[in-house]
Amino acid sequence: MRDEPLGSPTKGSHISSDETEGVEEISAMLSMIDFSTIHMKVHDKISIDDCVLPQDSALTRSVHLAGLQDRQSIEQIGRQFGIHPLLVEDILNPRHRPKLDAESDQFCLILREFRLIPSLQMESEQVSIVVGSGFVLSFQESNVDLFSDIKLRLSNPKSRVRRSKSDFLGYLLIDALIDRYLTIMDAFDDRIQTLEDTSESWDRMTLNEIYRLRYLMESCRELSALSERPFRDLYEASLKLSLKRLVPT
Repeated sequence: MRDEPLGSPTKGSHISSDETEGVEEISAMLSMIDFSTIHMKVHDKISIDDCVLPQDSALTRSVHLAGLQDRQSIEQIGRQFGIHPLLVEDILNPRHRPKLDAESDQFCLILREFRLIPSLQMESEQVSIVVGSGFVLSFQESNVDLFSDIKLRLSNPKSRVRRSKSDFLGYLLIDALIDRYLTIMDAFDDRIQTLEDTSESWDRMTLNEIYRLRYLMESCRELSALSERPFRDLYEASLKLSLKRLVPT
């Protein structure tokens, strides 16, 4: 039985056309980066056929796909990188709870990503990250750039990520998503404190806003807890995979 998220689908989440009508779908977008200690190349124009394991064992390949509605492309990427079909189905399901799936030579972490939009509304989407020997795959629902800071770090040949392998890059991607939870909860807490301190008499509108923010903060906290559990497991899985020489030297 497939896991379902807390509550109803969040704003910004993708819902397939056979589940509902009138939901705007985005075109799938592909990007790919190859890097090593002495080399980095960003592939601007690529096709799904280019998304294969690198022939050079010294390289780590990062492939990112935005647009979970493109089932055919995601399934093909899964075949080309040896991802189990059931795991591909989990990646395609935008309502999946956060989970860690660790195989003998790869692991996949499925998380919710959060961001604030005007009036302290919260958007959420599913992000899946697969780490294996010499590659990192990431899949998300929208085309919002979630990892620009990590791309900058990759461009620095002296950075730790350039000296590391695929497991450390996967760790950075996941850590960047989880860091957003605390930022959002802090913003909600600050707004609640401001409303409580500045309102001499609370009218219905103020009370409704406080209740709304507390509900969102608690929802974010629950989802954060669900994400942090597999994140802690990820550290142990990463160590095990490293001991098994995840990336051949």
